[in-house]
Amino acid sequence: MKKAEKEPTIKQLTERLNQLRITNGKNPLKAWKESKQKCIDAIENEMAEAKTPEPEPKAKIPEPNLFPNFIIPDPVRDNDDSIPEKDTFTISELAEQLGINPKVARAKLRRTTNVPPKVKKGWVFANDAKDALIKILS
Repeated sequence: MKKAEKEPTIKQLTERLNQLRITNGKNPLKAWKESKQKCIDAIENEMAEAKTPEPEPKAKIPEPNLFPNFIIPDPVRDNDDSIPEKDTFTISELAEQLGINPKVARAKLRRTTNVPPKVKKGWVFANDAKDALIKILS
């Protein structure tokens, strides 16, 4: 007659579970407070994790251009005397003509990508750009 195998106790199952958790790089449990069957299931899950190989690192994917419509502005010419003041205007002057707040006009131009280049430091543009700016601000 064969002796019936003794079922392992929860303590023994917890010890086995903790061994598997340590090999999988997890912290061991202090105690098991659920049913024996759940402990056995947890051991099977840990064994399955131990058998699955770690995924290979993927090749680096180049970062997408987050601002595809962003145009690097032309360098602003400080105190450019080649363009006389009579051939330039400021956004404040144009906003006054259009009857809008200059602060709002500048904000619209900051958000727009196809703004004509400035000719001097600040919001100063050539008279040639007036029509394009009126279109943007209207």
